Amino acid sequence: MIYTIKRPKETINFAHQVAVSLNLPTVQICNDRDLNALMHKDVDYRLMNVSPQQFLWLFHHASFIVTNTFHGNMFSVIYRKNFVHYGINSSDTRISTLHDEIRLKNKIVSSFEIDQRIIDYNLIEENVAYYCKCGLNFIQANINDD
Repeated sequence: MIYTIKRPKETINFAHQVAVSLNLPTVQICNDRDLNALMHKDVDYRLMNVSPQQFLWLFHHASFIVTNTFHGNMFSVIYRKNFVHYGINSSDTRISTLHDEIRLKNKIVSSFEIDQRIIDYNLIEENVAYYCKCGLNFIQANINDD
């Protein structure tokens, strides 16, 4: 599955290489901003304007995810999916912070030297749980703050 926001062509090219190597179809979640990606020939299925329920279903059922977004990373981790983050925007530290906090290594890539090892979520489960707990505490503190 492919979920991108910026640079969709580069990410789609990369995802196509991954899909070929893993013998998987490419499924792209598109939105109105992805109109340039609609012309890309290396996508098997494009899903336009998916609902939040469909979005979550797609992440839950994906075999492998290529993303360049924070939310793509988060939902991959939540659903314990094998994934890579293609490219990194140095001005967005949320992704590198997430990977550092949960001790997830080698999932940010910039070329087709994909690390296809399966993520052992059992090794990082405590880190993920703690990261989620901190996020919930932050939300609750800000909701309850008058």
